Amino acid sequence: MGSAHSSDSGSSDSHSCESLIGHRAEEQVDGEEKDFFFSAVMDGCVDVSQIVFDEKAVFACPLPMKRLLEFGRWNPVSLLMLAPLWSYKVAGSADHWWFVARCANKQYYYAAQFFIRDGESHVAAVVCKGLPSAVNDGLQYSGSTWWLAREWTSCKMPRSKAELDEMVLQCPTVAQPYSWFLNNCQHFAADLYEGIDSV
Repeated sequence: MGSAHSSDSGSSDSHSCESLIGHRAEEQVDGEEKDFFFSAVMDGCVDVSQIVFDEKAVFACPLPMKRLLEFGRWNPVSLLMLAPLWSYKVAGSADHWWFVARCANKQYYYAAQFFIRDGESHVAAVVCKGLPSAVNDGLQYSGSTWWLAREWTSCKMPRSKAELDEMVLQCPTVAQPYSWFLNNCQHFAADLYEGIDSV
């Protein structure tokens, strides 16, 4: 694991770029159209089709109520069932993970995350300018620390934003509903980083 970093630059909604240009993909759920995937470019004046991303990592930050969530794992009832031992193996720690790729000059970053909102699974991917924007995209609250859950390493091959978007949508985690226990942001980021069909 990398060292922890601190960010005072705001939550995931505050980016250094001025414009947000994106598109939404929808899926059919019980005969209804549901927003599912949002892909965007944080700096609208850049032609991202010419950018290729050749390194990848997984960023992590604590969830807002991490202490309370961790306490729940270590109460006497949980200890009797040995819950702390298997819950970390299955669900991971009480941290949010997001997948990040960067181009060779480290100017542009692709950040993708899997989350639940209003009871629905969502995937968001964004191209941002600069590391601070890629970090802020995944932070769960202002002033949060962050670290590398998986170190920077070379991608199998350089990929465009469109290719990364396609890989995100084909990720096995995305095919299932979000579950904090069996199918969460950590499973998603790890699948993209090190899965059989990883980047």
